[in-house]
Amino acid sequence: MPIFIANPIKGATGPTGPAGATGATGPTGATGAVGATGPTGPAGQGIVARASDLTTSSTTSTVLQTKLTLTTPALTGVHKVSWCAQVFANLATTLGIARVLNNTDSAVLQGNSGIWLPTAGLAVINHSGFDYVTFTGAAKTFIYQYGVTTADGGQVTIRGANIEVVPV
Repeated sequence: MPIFIANPIKGATGPTGPAGATGATGPTGATGAVGATGPTGPAGQGIVARASDLTTSSTTSTVLQTKLTLTTPALTGVHKVSWCAQVFANLATTLGIARVLNNTDSAVLQGNSGIWLPTAGLAVINHSGFDYVTFTGAAKTFIYQYGVTTADGGQVTIRGANIEVVPV
């Protein structure tokens, strides 16, 4: 017959055993919900139309020559039209002219008389300016023109012409 001990005597706890191996990585959890959309940012003030001609062109004509033409998309409101180019003449007596024409409205843009008397030695003049133009939902065409105002045999040269339109 077996002997049963009602209250066995326990010995002291043994030392902690060595650490086990690292277990496998668990599966990736589900993607969280999409956050709320932020508010709409302010409207940009980017260029809406631009034309450039970096080539060099020359004329001896007293009839204005077209260097560059820009036709805008249909726009509304006030826009700033700006332009720039380098111009020079080969004779100190030659009067040159450069201007930007709003061909749609038959108007030379403000600040753009553009007549100069060069000095000898092909002094380069930076011709630039800007004007505010009101658009009424239709496209407009701007033309950068150049030429001579005196028929003295002199030649006018233009290079690096640029016209651009930005909203105001």
